[in-house]
Amino acid sequence: MSDPQEDHLLSFSDDQYQFLGEEFFLWLWHWSDENGRLFQVSDGTIELEINNLIELAAELSTAEQSRLKGGSPAYSGEAMKALSNGKHVVKARFVLKRDERAWTFMASSKDLTVSAIKIPSVINKDEELAFEERMYLIEELDDLWLQLYRAFLVERVGSSWARKESELRDWILEGARKN
Repeated sequence: MSDPQEDHLLSFSDDQYQFLGEEFFLWLWHWSDENGRLFQVSDGTIELEINNLIELAAELSTAEQSRLKGGSPAYSGEAMKALSNGKHVVKARFVLKRDERAWTFMASSKDLTVSAIKIPSVINKDEELAFEERMYLIEELDDLWLQLYRAFLVERVGSSWARKESELRDWILEGARKN
């Protein structure tokens, strides 16, 4: 069970915090690109990538949206140009890998909701045990997702955030120039 005070810190019920989800997705995208898609979590390493779908939108106009599909659209010139033109990530399909297991899911930057989850294959043939295993796999994904968000928040509220923002801007501009 999680701490109610901690849950409040992770809450997106108020639109005033929506920018955190957008920054989180950008942070994930940048980290993934710069670090071979590898992230350290409490008990090892995971791999995370934006895969097959990314939606970007202008801040003031949802009419100005880019929906990029297929392969690894986050690593395309079109995606980097959208970022350099001021668009931000509103939705993405992620693949998270840990050991031999892989989860695929959609996530929204508005409130960090996760949907369309495809969990790793269930091994148990017994119906009750298979159900418990599925619940464990969903809980594991939730825990890993929250660990990534906590790592982002630690950096976001830390003294190095201004340097990170500069690094993100340079990464976006360099990506847009390459393509």
